[in-house]
Amino acid sequence: MRRAILCCIPFLLCACAGLVPSEPTVMPIPAAQSPLAILSGALEYTGNRINNRGDNAVMLLDLHGFVKRDHDFEPSSTSQVLGPLELNTGSTTGRFTLHLPAVPGGSFSDLDENGRRDRGVQIFNLIWWSNEASGPFADHDDQLRGWGQSYTSTIHDTNSDGEIIGGTLLVWAPDSEQRFPVDLGPDGLLFTADDPLGTIAPGYTIVDLDKHPFVHRRNSEEEVILYERSDYATQDYQSKSYTAAFTALAQRVRDTYAFAGLPDREPDWDTLIPKVTEQVQQAENRHDVQAFYLALREFTYAFQDGHVAVDSTDLRDNDFNAQYGGGYGFGAHELDDGRFLVTFVQDHGPAQIAEMEVGAEFLRFNQQPVDEALQTVIPYSAPYSTKAEMRYQQLRYLLRASVGTTATVEFKNPAGEAQTVSLVAIDEHESLDETSIYAGLDSWALPVEYWYLDDRIGNILVGTNADDAALTLELFERALDAFESDQVNRIVIDFRQDDGGALLGLAGFFSDKEIPLAQEFQRDTATGVFEARGAPIIVRPKGRTFEFKKIAVLVGFGCASACESEVYALSKLPNVEIVGQYPTSGMFASVITDEYKLPERITLQFSKWRYQTPDGLLFLEGIGVQPTVRVPVDIETVLSDEDVVRQAAVRALGTE
Repeated sequence: MRRAILCCIPFLLCACAGLVPSEPTVMPIPAAQSPLAILSGALEYTGNRINNRGDNAVMLLDLHGFVKRDHDFEPSSTSQVLGPLELNTGSTTGRFTLHLPAVPGGSFSDLDENGRRDRGVQIFNLIWWSNEASGPFADHDDQLRGWGQSYTSTIHDTNSDGEIIGGTLLVWAPDSEQRFPVDLGPDGLLFTADDPLGTIAPGYTIVDLDKHPFVHRRNSEEEVILYERSDYATQDYQSKSYTAAFTALAQRVRDTYAFAGLPDREPDWDTLIPKVTEQVQQAENRHDVQAFYLALREFTYAFQDGHVAVDSTDLRDNDFNAQYGGGYGFGAHELDDGRFLVTFVQDHGPAQIAEMEVGAEFLRFNQQPVDEALQTVIPYSAPYSTKAEMRYQQLRYLLRASVGTTATVEFKNPAGEAQTVSLVAIDEHESLDETSIYAGLDSWALPVEYWYLDDRIGNILVGTNADDAALTLELFERALDAFESDQVNRIVIDFRQDDGGALLGLAGFFSDKEIPLAQEFQRDTATGVFEARGAPIIVRPKGRTFEFKKIAVLVGFGCASACESEVYALSKLPNVEIVGQYPTSGMFASVITDEYKLPERITLQFSKWRYQTPDGLLFLEGIGVQPTVRVPVDIETVLSDEDVVRQAAVRALGTE
């Protein structure tokens, strides 16, 4: 919600009359007390963003870019001062202490603009910081350039490009001749031409922006609060009734959904919300927890957005086992020519007992051609952002049912005639696992692993962008170091099972030029209009450029969200081929800021911010990154025991 910025009436009258503004209120300092040297304080948080980072600290961040409204300003690492932050994940709180240097290394901002060449002042806020890049400081990797950080001593208006509307600043003045705003001017914005100015004492000063006029504090140690940005906070409806919680959720999602206004991506709210509300009310009347969960799941199924999800471990498992816990002991793939081929048959399972063989053509299911039968299937793991992935998953879930369910299946073995059999679903997950896009994934592996395919080709497996970011970057660079040292001139980078996380900008290791990605857009809840937020997102050079003759990047549906931006950036390099049987997942939006907690420990997430290209098209969402070298999905490839995609990549790298 937009926060109104109110100015005191006496001050406005004074400013409009052109009188000299009053001086800021200064808290008295005992004569024996030393100047401000230590900042300490607390933060409270609701989301999981902090918990998902391994290294947490507080940091002084130079706000010169904000003062100048320059989104391209890059704070120098010499201006950044770090202090320890201890988190209590049980209470979701933290405490910190930061010792100030005698003289900070920030940029000077001359705020009076009176024609004289004054040095000006250095202005900082205090932020939560995690070394998500290759070093502890925000050096060449801070996409927000100090604007609108997630946890900061300043309060930001999220509907106006991160304008500061409250909280506290730290200001350092070199002498007593500098000027600083006493309060906000008539435009309600900080650091603009109409700000009334007053003097500020030399050295460090805490400026309290919540008091009008502003209050200065200069005790030797000052307490500072880090505020969670309002649009990062988890929406907690746990104390509400089922109906009240869903009503609040539905209204907020409708107001803030990233793809609102796009007919092919936005649900029919006027039909969907009343329908689900009725189901929720019925669940509440019966106090049926499982029915409440199922109603929320139906709500999420109305979206075509892979980031949308509902979860509750016990309820989810109960629901899955009741509806999909059984299988018929076989799995299949759809070929490029439209046929369906059996690619897995479970030992001693129903299909094998009925003499189905791997390589059989799967013809009909419950008297319907397979193509028709799967069209009405809603996969348990839905929704998806692309029709291609939806189709892939529909085939998997066509073959799932409650244990004991009977289905008729028509198939034709490679050397046989078509036959129809009745199969009874048994308690088995093997057939589902074998066709998963994450089949064989080791969730305990390092985020990056590497090895040699031969003496001229190196292979890097990127498993996730959601692990320790600094570790991921270090391992990736170490792999490149090893390949370069061994004079390997071709590499394969495998992203096929990287389900996203943080944007790491891995393409920056291969380019000495910036690679533009997209602009983030957020819906203004007051106007309903999507507005650009911050500077365009770009991949910056990492400072050291590795050169390889050719790079093959492996993709598939398992590459999702942030992974797709990594692949997209790499695809813009001249020596890169994208290799795969399927495109990436085509889901690219921000969900970290739109989490909900509902009764019965149910959580939901929805896309909050969308990304667009300069020509106004959605960035990656619903499209993904398409292979430039497409590996066919045919009898030979789906039945091969080899990694046909990696083999195709090796061929694409050539032998020169």
